[in-house]
Amino acid sequence: MEAFLISTGIVALAEIGDKTQLLAFILAAKFRKPVPIIIGILLATIANHAFAGTLLHRHGDLDADSRQV
Repeated sequence: MEAFLISTGIVALAEIGDKTQLLAFILAAKFRKPVPIIIGILLATIANHAFAGTLLHRHGDLDADSRQV
């Protein structure tokens, strides 16, 4: 069951990029203003990466004892 949940979670995370791209296409087609949409996606991507980097920086060594070097 654990392997199923892990693989399902990884596939769900991998699909986020595809959904973002589809959303960008739909919004650009609907509002006919692609520049604000592209800027919004860029800012959201930067914020997402900053959050992930901060989280990893603060909590990335939680399993340091279990790693094999």
